[in-house]
Amino acid sequence: MVDENEVEVLIFKGFSSYLSYGTSPDPSRSVLPARAVIKRIDIVKGPFNPLQC
Repeated sequence: MVDENEVEVLIFKGFSSYLSYGTSPDPSRSVLPARAVIKRIDIVKGPFNPLQC
């Protein structure tokens, strides 16, 4: 949650990006601001196989 708005962030091989908003192209900048509150973390194992869903 950032300022009472739910946002989704994807982290893939150490690189993060917003799914809800644009992401800065500078990898040294944090994706989440310090005021963000993490409510839930989903861990997805790969490789993705839709037959196992």
